[in-house]
Amino acid sequence: MTAAHEAFNKAVDERRAAGRGLPCDSDERFISDVPDERREVVDVCRDRCHLRALCAAAGAREKWGVWGGHDRSTPSVTKTKEKK
Repeated sequence: MTAAHEAFNKAVDERRAAGRGLPCDSDERFISDVPDERREVVDVCRDRCHLRALCAAAGAREKWGVWGGHDRSTPSVTKTKEKK
């Protein structure tokens, strides 16, 4: 596990212990096989997550799912969305 993952996991644990969830909690769209579902949550992540920067750092090398407002899946729906 990288230092970025450790920092992110610690922050997630602290938020949950305080009774505050995250937009991605229990939302399967963040790791969906359906590109349109991942596209739906990119803005949710960018607009509502307090851990977005930590999440983006933790997900920098991930190959699947939405991390820090970026879809790391192949092909990335974030890149497609940004071209529009």
